[in-house]
Amino acid sequence: MKLFLKFFYKSLMTAIMFTSLFLFMNAVDAILIKKGIIGKNKLYILAPIQFFLVIFIYMTMMYVIHWFKLM
Repeated sequence: MKLFLKFFYKSLMTAIMFTSLFLFMNAVDAILIKKGIIGKNKLYILAPIQFFLVIFIYMTMMYVIHWFKLM
């Protein structure tokens, strides 16, 4: 049971990481569309945001996993 919970929490953290990344990038995309930024220009803005967001979410989740001692 303990092993099941360990892997359950790891998969839950992974799902939270991908979901939060998806939702945040959709919100940023909607803001850029509202401001009239489309096409290649939007990609130049979204790429660095997504890069740093992936690092931030990953580091946050690793901290949470370490905090719960799930690793």
